[in-house]
Amino acid sequence: DEKVESPPFWYCTGYTVDSNFDHNLRRAIASLPLEANVSLTSFYNATEGRKADQ
Repeated sequence: DEKVESPPFWYCTGYTVDSNFDHNLRRAIASLPLEANVSLTSFYNATEGRKADQ
């Protein structure tokens, strides 16, 4: 297991529920494919096309 010293993102203390940012974030997340590999300590990854190399 590799320990992550600091996550590759900033924690936003000014985040407001039901703000424009909140709605846009929820829409963006909802548009991700269900097969997407999403991790809080990594990057987003998905494949489009008929085969993994397309």
